Amino acid sequence: MRSWGRKDAKYVMLCVHGLTRNAADFDFFANYLLRVSHGNWRVVSIDVVGRGDSDWLYDKTQYSFFTYVTDVVTVIQKLRETMPSDGKLFYIGTSMGGLIAICMCAGMLPLTQSPVDALILNDIGPFVPREGILLVQEYLRTAEVHFDNPEDAVSFQWNHYSPLFGKHGVDPTPTFGSPDGTTPRENPLRTVMALSGVYEDSKSEADYQAKYPDRDIERDRATGRYTGSGKWRPAYDHDGICVNQLAEAKDVDLFGFFDNIKIPTVVLRGGKSELLREEHVRELSTHGPRALEIVYPDAGHVPPLFLDEDNALIWQWIQSTLKKLEAEKQG
Repeated sequence: MRSWGRKDAKYVMLCVHGLTRNAADFDFFANYLLRVSHGNWRVVSIDVVGRGDSDWLYDKTQYSFFTYVTDVVTVIQKLRETMPSDGKLFYIGTSMGGLIAICMCAGMLPLTQSPVDALILNDIGPFVPREGILLVQEYLRTAEVHFDNPEDAVSFQWNHYSPLFGKHGVDPTPTFGSPDGTTPRENPLRTVMALSGVYEDSKSEADYQAKYPDRDIERDRATGRYTGSGKWRPAYDHDGICVNQLAEAKDVDLFGFFDNIKIPTVVLRGGKSELLREEHVRELSTHGPRALEIVYPDAGHVPPLFLDEDNALIWQWIQSTLKKLEAEKQG
C-alpha cells in the first residue's frame, strides 16, 4: 500500500488499479492531488491481492470479485477510523478497480450504506463488451512471465501493453515530469512499469529475503511467488489470475448492480478504448447515479492520469462534488 498526506485528513482518495497492475499506477495522480489541494487530502493506493507487494493466494480460484470487494471494504473501514466524522472518502478505480467499486457500492456485501461517498471509474462501466474481454484474454495468453534480466522484462511489458494507452503509450519522449512535478524524465508510463511491474525470483533464498525483507518466504514458496528460478517476473500472479479470467468470453452486464448506486459518480473514458465505448456510456445517464463523463480523446484503455491537464479535469469534478455533498449535509 502507498500513502500520501496526513492520516487524519478530512478528505481521502482511495485508488484501486487494474487487472495486472499495482499501486504505483497512481503515483502521478496522488502527487497532483496533494499539490492542488495544498495537502488537504490523503491519498491511499493499494495492491489488490496477487499483485504488487500483496500476497498471492493459495487457492487460485479465490481471485474473485467477492474476495476483492471484501478486502477493499476492510481497507475502507481502517481508513475511516482515522478520518473525522464529517470526512469524505472518494474512490478511483481503474478497469478492474472500477468493477470492484460497482460491486461494492451496489450491494455485493450486506452493508448498511455505501462505504464511499463518491466514485471515479477509469475507463470502465457496468457493461463490458465481449470484444473487450477477448482483448484482455489475448493480453494474458500472450504474456511472457520469465525473463533473464529486468531490462527484458520491462521492455516486454512496455511493448506488450503500452499500445492500449493510445498516443501516451507510443511516445517515449522525455518531456514529462516526475510524480512530484519537479524532474523531467522519460515517458512516465515506462518508468512506472520499470519501477513496479517486475520482481526478481532469486535463485538463493538468502538473496530473495535480502531483497524482500518484509515477505514471508514460506508463503511465497507455497503460493508460487518464489520458485528460485533466478528469473525476473511480472509483479502479479499470472497463472493464478488466469484461472478465472480465461473462461468463455461474453458480455459483462452489471447494470442491475449499477442501478443500486446512489452516490456521485463520474466515468473517465479513453476515446480509443475497446472496453468502454461511447454508446455504452450514453446509457449511464439513465441508470443508477446518472454518471457524468470525462473523455480523453487520444487515450486508449486506460487513460493513464499522469499529465496535470488530464488530472485537472478530475480535480474540477472533485471540487464541485464536494460542494454538493456539503450542501446536502447542511440541507
